[in-house]
Amino acid sequence: MTSSPEAEASGRSAANSVRRALKRAVNETSRDVGGATVLLSARGTDLADLRQHRWTGQGHSPGGRPPAGRDDVLPQGLHATDVPPTTAPSEQPLPGTPPLDVSGQVVAVLGGTGPQGRGLAYRLALAGQQVTIGSRTTERAEAAAAELGLGITGFDNARAARGADIAIVTVPWEGHAATLAALRGELAGKLVIDSVNPLGFDAKGAYGIRPQEGSAAEQAAALLPDSRVTAAFHHLSAVLLTDPAIETIDTDVLVLGDTRSDTDIVRALTARIPGLRGVYAGRLRNAHQVEALVANLISVNRRYKAHAGLRITDI
Repeated sequence: MTSSPEAEASGRSAANSVRRALKRAVNETSRDVGGATVLLSARGTDLADLRQHRWTGQGHSPGGRPPAGRDDVLPQGLHATDVPPTTAPSEQPLPGTPPLDVSGQVVAVLGGTGPQGRGLAYRLALAGQQVTIGSRTTERAEAAAAELGLGITGFDNARAARGADIAIVTVPWEGHAATLAALRGELAGKLVIDSVNPLGFDAKGAYGIRPQEGSAAEQAAALLPDSRVTAAFHHLSAVLLTDPAIETIDTDVLVLGDTRSDTDIVRALTARIPGLRGVYAGRLRNAHQVEALVANLISVNRRYKAHAGLRITDI
């Protein structure tokens, strides 16, 4: 049975009316929905954006669609059946999350006897990663490893670097260049994650320092031309990392690097620690502002007596 031209035209007109209503709704800056404000943005496919709504207004079931007969809470011209329910954005995996298994990689934390290095070593080992602490002396590294337990071993920086697949650099900024220059051979071919923050301190507080190379990460890349240098773990609180009473570290980790396969590995390693999420944040040339942001976090922590971190929204 074929439909008449009039029926087809009527159907097209109705469909176009729905599309126009959807577009109007998506382009609104915000709209009050049953007592809750839902922010909208014109980012692409009409239904794809509207499906992100989580109906939580009065009389609605959290995470579901509005009940029958409650079309009054939808943007004008839309019906509940036009907006199928979906998983909330916060429950979806981060777009581009690499399905990589890095659990078998050996991680060396160079300069791992300091607070940040010890914290990262502890959290990664707690997640089941094989971890080695590196230090200027074997004795210091062994003492830190014994205190942390969890199968962590301790060696001097050179031996730790040689035995690792991935090296995380957590040495003080003042010793950054000398330490890495001495490890060029041991780190050749290895993935290096620089987490050092060049900071200065005076009577006014902390401030960022711009090295001649542009950033600590770029200095590492210049000193380690045979390594795959990335940058991450700058904004993590050592207090939270080393506190065994805290099971989840609720923060994002900005990951920088010039090769996607390397930054994907860093993001996968980050995800081994409960609560952490690795977010790609650009090439190494953008590392300075990421490193310097720690000075702002120090100010936040001092003012509010906190251990602040970062969360990137809308992803």
